[in-house]
Amino acid sequence: ESAFRFTTSVEDTSTNTPVFRHGIYHNTTENATIAFYRGGSSVGGFMTFQTQNGNERMRIAADGKVGIGMTDPQQKIHIVDTNGANIILNSNTGAENSGVWMTEGGVASPYTNGAYMHYDGANNAFKINTGTTSLSTKFTIDRDTGNATFAGNVTAGSNSLTAGSLDINGNADI
Repeated sequence: ESAFRFTTSVEDTSTNTPVFRHGIYHNTTENATIAFYRGGSSVGGFMTFQTQNGNERMRIAADGKVGIGMTDPQQKIHIVDTNGANIILNSNTGAENSGVWMTEGGVASPYTNGAYMHYDGANNAFKINTGTTSLSTKFTIDRDTGNATFAGNVTAGSNSLTAGSLDINGNADI
C-alpha cells in the first residue's frame, strides 16, 4: 500500500526529548515506531515504543527498568493496565511447565534458594515448589478436582505448630 512508509528521522536534540525516531507511518500518522531519547551527557537516555497513532506502549528507562502501559517503571518489569495487568505463560505442548522463578541472591540459580510457582502440564496441577539446595513441591492444586495437597504442616491463626498436625486457633467449621 503506497500510504505506508518506513521513516528514520532526527528530531530534537534537547534533554529528555526524542532525538531519533525509527518506524512505520501511514501517511503522516505513526503506525509503529521506536523513539530514542537523549539524557544528560553520557547517562539518562531511554527508549519508547509507540503503536496505533503514536501511543506509547512500552518504555525502557535509563536505569534498565521496563514499563508496559506506564512511563515511570518502579521495578525491573512494571505493568499497568486498567483492565488488569495479566501475564500469560503458555507452553505450546500440554506436557510442559509454565511458571515464575523467584530466587534470593544477585545471580542465584533459579533451581536453588527460592521458589517456583508453576502450572504442571503433565499432571494438570498448579504447584508451588520451594527449597534451598533443590526445590521440591510444597503445595499442589489439582486442575480438575480442585483438591489441594500440602507437603508439610498447616497452621491457621497461630505461630506455633505441633509436628504432623493441623492447628486452628479460632473458629472452624469442618
